[in-house]
Amino acid sequence: MRLNKHIIAAAILWACILPSAKMSAHNRITTADTTESTAPLFPELKLPSIPDTIKIPQQRADYLLYHFWDNMDWSKSDLISNDNFMEQNLATYFDLFNHVSSGAIDKAVDNLLKQASVSSVAIDKIGSIADLYLYDTQSPIMNEKHYRIIVEKLLADKNINEYRATILQAALDDMSKNAEGTEATSFTFVLRNGNTTDLKDEINRKGRTIVLFYDPDCSDCAMVESLMQSNAKINSSIADGALKVIAVCPYEVEKEDWATHASTLPTNWTVGYSPDGEVDGDGIYVLRATPTIFLLDSQGKVLEKDIRYEILRDIL
Repeated sequence: MRLNKHIIAAAILWACILPSAKMSAHNRITTADTTESTAPLFPELKLPSIPDTIKIPQQRADYLLYHFWDNMDWSKSDLISNDNFMEQNLATYFDLFNHVSSGAIDKAVDNLLKQASVSSVAIDKIGSIADLYLYDTQSPIMNEKHYRIIVEKLLADKNINEYRATILQAALDDMSKNAEGTEATSFTFVLRNGNTTDLKDEINRKGRTIVLFYDPDCSDCAMVESLMQSNAKINSSIADGALKVIAVCPYEVEKEDWATHASTLPTNWTVGYSPDGEVDGDGIYVLRATPTIFLLDSQGKVLEKDIRYEILRDIL
């Protein structure tokens, strides 16, 4: 259901950003999914009219994001309590984060919280839906960097309730561990040959390092492993010494089961397991799902954290 809503949100987004689009918001919704009734399922938020003088798509996206909620009456409790209305519009709003210029998100979120500050219930609803769309690993628009912006600004908002603040603070603490720009925490792991090593000793000092946390019984992990093995760019970069892949099982695992799976991974990868599952059990890394991918620089600093294979592929 969430994926379907995201497709609808994307249709709304691009119809608004492209200068030639003249469809109404309601028509955009019903056109995006022809299996739905043409009658609106929930109240419609009138989107702002983007001046015709703004021609560049990114600038149009910036304008739309900042003014997205201008026509919202935050004093209407029936709108705020309508989960379909709030979730659909916030999903569209969050999706816009991927298409705006640097700095636009901060300003837009400040404006949103200023407008919504008349209702503590609205502030709480923004936090809960942000968690669902930007931090849930199953969300098609999950983005920890975007979620962190929301979290930090909500925690600074005097209208946030204690319950939501506790949840947000816990999430912020997790996001702060091995965050982008910080040195990746080293840990011990056992290699295929039985030797023990440390992450800090295995980092590629001549280029970048992919750290892949996987579970031998995870089908999603198997798919990502297969995609990485067949990626020509990854293979050529490994051959050139510009890239290294370290694949580690962070959980407690039967050695025989691990060894059987490890034998299926490329010989040009560094493959191991965490003794007694310390990486996960001791919370050295926050692993909310597997596979979890980190990209490190030559000094061991985190360039990208908890990213999908598709994002890694595009970066490389």
